[in-house]
Amino acid sequence: MTIIRANISHLASIEAITQKTIASIYPKYYPMGAVRHFQAHHHSAQIAKDIALGNVYLFLENDTPLGTISIIDNEITRFFILPEKQHRGIGKLLLAFAERLIFNKGSNVTLDTSLPAQAFYFKNGYQVTGFKQVITDNQDVLCYVTMRKISQR
Repeated sequence: MTIIRANISHLASIEAITQKTIASIYPKYYPMGAVRHFQAHHHSAQIAKDIALGNVYLFLENDTPLGTISIIDNEITRFFILPEKQHRGIGKLLLAFAERLIFNKGSNVTLDTSLPAQAFYFKNGYQVTGFKQVITDNQDVLCYVTMRKISQR
């Protein structure tokens, strides 16, 4: 198991992990308009931009991509593990990796989280700092929270 900084050759894998996870998990928590909003938000051009900026990491097992996480300043974004590989500790490893990078530069980690991931972040020491809503194009409401974890150093 390794975590690498992604390059443009990983774009298709990162997009596949992201879109598959959204399509599989999010409909259990959100109306379809909100699911489509998430899918559009995580489009390939944005992923490519973040890769070019050096913000995207990939979790590999036997050279197979299983998860991805992006870091922009002290914020974790686009954090997805393939649905069939969830609940095996990959997310915890990727999160710890991202936190180490961020805490080496600052005192707190911030993120926006979807409903399905909130319990995971609570278990890992995050606290809610706010609630947000987005009205999607078809008037579905996408609800999410902002969270923060402060370094224990």
